[in-house]
Formats: sequence, structure tokens, C-alpha cells
Amino acid sequence: MFVIIFTDVITEVISQCLVRLPLMVVFAKITPKRIEATAFAFLTGTINFTGTMRGLVGSAVNTAFVGVTQNDLSNYYILVCINIVMWVTPVFYLWLLPTKAQLESKAKSEELESVEMVSPQTTNLDDKKRLNLSETSNSVDQY
Repeated sequence: MFVIIFTDVITEVISQCLVRLPLMVVFAKITPKRIEATAFAFLTGTINFTGTMRGLVGSAVNTAFVGVTQNDLSNYYILVCINIVMWVTPVFYLWLLPTKAQLESKAKSEELESVEMVSPQTTNLDDKKRLNLSETSNSVDQY
């Protein structure tokens, strides 16, 4: 019984520290501006959904293939091995994550976009200030 509790606690800590937190950091870096809330809601919803499905899928695998019961833990090591294989499987998808150079180029392009978006507005404000100044000087000249 100690082994069951110990492995569950260890896998949860590893999941939190080595999977969820780095995933959120990468997600924060690759999420486009102005949709961060939607992206993080999707991420946390997915994490919660996998937490719910983990128990159901584990129970289905145990019932269909392994057959561990409360009275017979002789095949428990098979469930632990399946768990380890499933934890290692995402390593094969790491190539899908963007590299540091890709993240830096994305940040530079977003910075350029934000500068381009701000530039026309400041130009319009400057023009308005000039117009107001010229109108004021014209009204002063009339008196």
C-alpha cells in the first residue's frame, strides 16, 4: 500500500514541477498578444480535463489488460511500467516546441508591430496639437 501512495505522490510532484510549470512558461512565450486570457483558459481547462480523464483511462486499462485488484497486487508493476511509458511519451514531441531563436524572432516582430501600431496614432496626435496651436494663434490674431 505504501508503494501505491508513494508513487502517486511522486508522480504528482514531478507532473507539477517538470511538466505543467514549464508548459505554462512556453505557452506564455508563444501566445500572441491580446489573446493571452483565452490561451491560458484553454491550457488550464486542458490540464483539468486530463486530470479527470487520467483516472478513467487508468481504470479502463487496468480492467481491460492488467487486472490489479485490492486483493491481488501481483501485476501492479505492469501498471507502474505503463505509467512510466506514458510519462516519457511526450519527450518524443519536444521537436514541436519553438526554439529560442524562433521565440526571439517572434518577440522582435511583435515589437515592430507594436511600434507600427503606435506610430500613426502619435503622428495624428501631433497633427492635432499643431492644428490646435495654429487655430489658437489665428484666433488671437483676429482680436
